[in-house]
Amino acid sequence: MEITKGLLDHMVLQRNRKGVCGATFSGACCANGAVQAQVTHEQKVVPGFSWVHAGSAKQGRFKGKLVRLKTGGPYNITIRIVTSDGTIAETQNVIDILVGDLWV
Repeated sequence: MEITKGLLDHMVLQRNRKGVCGATFSGACCANGAVQAQVTHEQKVVPGFSWVHAGSAKQGRFKGKLVRLKTGGPYNITIRIVTSDGTIAETQNVIDILVGDLWV
């Protein structure tokens, strides 16, 4: 499993006026199944982000979206593909994600 678009280590995601963001991501994989995500902060699961359904994987590609991630961080995000029989097939970690105002 390799994320090729949307989430990278040490990334800052722009918050909206409500103080939350949505993060889309996609990439290449070998397995087919449901894409799930878990978000942690200081080694604790962020409420509402314990293996949430984020998308799907099929035919060598996966895509997903995290919604309503609150301003703050740093967050660590683990993304996994779970096959139809419940097997965890592939996992990818993204570390040090911040949500706030992005200045260019």
